[in-house]
Amino acid sequence: MAGKIRNLLPRNGRYYARLTVPAPLRPIVGKRELTEPLGADRTVAIRLLSSAIHRMQMELDQARDRVTALNPAAPSRRRPMSVRQMALAHYGRELEQDDAARSLPTGYDPAHAAMFRPTYFYALKRAASGGAEDDELAALIQWAVDEFANDGSPVPVKGTEEWRTLARMLAGVKAETIENQNRRDRGEPDGPAKHPMLIPATELPSTVAEAKPAYRITRQDVLAYKNALLETSANYTKRFPDKTLPEAIRSNKARKEPFPTLNATTINDKWLSRLSAMLTWCVNNSVIPDTPAKGVRVDQSNRDPDEDRDYFREADLQKILAAPLFDPSPKLTEKRWAMLIALYSGMRTSENYIGYYTYYRLSILMN
Repeated sequence: MAGKIRNLLPRNGRYYARLTVPAPLRPIVGKRELTEPLGADRTVAIRLLSSAIHRMQMELDQARDRVTALNPAAPSRRRPMSVRQMALAHYGRELEQDDAARSLPTGYDPAHAAMFRPTYFYALKRAASGGAEDDELAALIQWAVDEFANDGSPVPVKGTEEWRTLARMLAGVKAETIENQNRRDRGEPDGPAKHPMLIPATELPSTVAEAKPAYRITRQDVLAYKNALLETSANYTKRFPDKTLPEAIRSNKARKEPFPTLNATTINDKWLSRLSAMLTWCVNNSVIPDTPAKGVRVDQSNRDPDEDRDYFREADLQKILAAPLFDPSPKLTEKRWAMLIALYSGMRTSENYIGYYTYYRLSILMN
């Protein structure tokens, strides 16, 4: 007998894609679940399932946008915390509370404290892997989300995709604190962090996220990639040849004057944009049901104005133009003109060549 496939509903000899509508979105969508017919052939239905679920997710995204427009969140006085900051704060808070409990003058009873840990631990692990529905996920870890809300940090609305991502992350972090509590009960030191949101970028695998099929790339992998880019120096492959990304990050930090890191625009428009385009292609071709890179960007609202690119001073230009390439005695070639125009205008040399090529083609057509 074939195993049960998530979101695939057999009914009266036919197959349907089914997706539960989160409770906050039901007044907008008007249904408790979305369904789409996939035909009578099970093999064909399985092949069509991921694209059908993607269309349903898009419909839910539109409903979330309407909910946000109808119920705008109250402005927060605090700067929003990133997912990594929430993970580290939750991890540290839980271990600090455990330290405080073990320091009480009345003593600490490991047997009593660990009585319900195994059941809770495995429930958290299942929730972190995505195996728990929203109601079960809320029962397990909503208290941790509420702690951030009570501190004044903006948190996603329960039932949204962002809330589920945050709750799953906190469930995984809480499970890791339980592992350390068990080690402490045995008199052992805390173990090294394993959750991606707790690992510094310099300690991530050499490829930031280990090579894996597209369907196994998670949102945590994408966030870890973004966090590593934030610590990466510009042109790191040229400045640190033959070094992996984590090694390059460590080498740059060890310098007396570290090279500047990638700016937010480069990360968003180049690296994260390429990753998003690749995963979107996978969605459009039914490789994966949805993209874990959706909405992952570097916040530019608090960008330091000192990071803006500065213009060349007269002393800078004298050093540049003193190079043999700009010696005025030989005839100025097209390449040298292109570089001079690039220096004056800020355009790349390749962009100048594109303009020249376009002008050349227009000249041929007009003549």
